[in-house]
Amino acid sequence: MSSVDGKPNGGRRLLLVEDESRIADFLLREFSALGLDVTVAEDGEVAVFLASTEVFDAVVLDLGLPRLPGAEVLRFLQTECPATSVIVLTARDEPECREAAISSGATAYVTKPFVLEELCARVEACLRGETTPEARDISTPLPPPVPPRPAGQIWVLTDRRYL
Repeated sequence: MSSVDGKPNGGRRLLLVEDESRIADFLLREFSALGLDVTVAEDGEVAVFLASTEVFDAVVLDLGLPRLPGAEVLRFLQTECPATSVIVLTARDEPECREAAISSGATAYVTKPFVLEELCARVEACLRGETTPEARDISTPLPPPVPPRPAGQIWVLTDRRYL
């Protein structure tokens, strides 16, 4: 494992805030494959604690969290870590939720179900500092930064396994 500025993986640290363990495990595996140092928080309180004690380059944040809602976590991040890019990953697809998240400081808004390559492209764009209005909305596709999987390989998320 290489180190830049004393941090593993080139210093690219990601906080993944997701309470559904299957989604968190899947994204942890995928983001780690991109060379990111990923820390997972399973609820809003843990996310706020981690964000207040560690430095992250980006955050992928679910809005529907136990203990402390994702909207509160987003407000905390905007106040205490304004330079950290936040990508909201949520099942809430209402325009008012999208507008509230973006106006509260979210860099991008991605709805579930999501296309993995598009989410990875959003994360990579945020890590490169590309936070243009086009990068904020998932309806404006960005080219995926990672090569596509070989043809014929399909990943299916089941109870606790990847097939």
